Amino acid sequence: MRINSSSLIMSIVWLLLPFSLFAGMIKGKIVDDKGEVLPYATIYIQGTANGVSAGANGNYELMVSDGNYKIVCQYIGFTQSIKNITVQGNDTVSCNFTLKSQSLQMKEVVVHANAEDPAYEIIRKTIARRTFHLKQVHSFQTGIYLKGVARTRIMPDKVFGQKVDKKEMGADSIGKGVVYLCEEQADYYSKEPNKNRTIIHSVKESGNPNGMGFSQL
Repeated sequence: MRINSSSLIMSIVWLLLPFSLFAGMIKGKIVDDKGEVLPYATIYIQGTANGVSAGANGNYELMVSDGNYKIVCQYIGFTQSIKNITVQGNDTVSCNFTLKSQSLQMKEVVVHANAEDPAYEIIRKTIARRTFHLKQVHSFQTGIYLKGVARTRIMPDKVFGQKVDKKEMGADSIGKGVVYLCEEQADYYSKEPNKNRTIIHSVKESGNPNGMGFSQL
């Protein structure tokens, strides 16, 4: 079956024609109360996601079907404005907005020279409940990972007349290096009254903990 191309085009036109014939338009301009243009203001139908942004000149156009609408216009720093608009058929309805500047006003604050800082009252109440808060935690447990590193940037050739073997101490030829490294994994427990316990699971040492520069008990 051969379809005539001209017939196909006319069919598509007739299908789309009702939408174009019965699509109305709301258009207008957004300015402030001084008559200055508000570019890129937001205009939308209340309760829907149907909306547009005004252009750089403040003008906008919003395509709608016939019906009654609440058109919302908003702009940062200005009071929102809402207008009721009725569109019939393919009418073009003019809807301009003049937004008023939204000023932020702070309540009056009176400062008295002899008045006490309100923070003192909060501090007093906190101190009064110190014992209560201390008793909230009856036991405590935590894991501990401890790492200690002793490094040297410069190591002398002698200390108190005793020759220092840099290689044995873990330093390079210019005296830089890690001379001692200790890693420890443990668990700490605390329970009232005054019961503390530390369980050491593993310890790893590199270097000589009894070497030069480490205090000994």
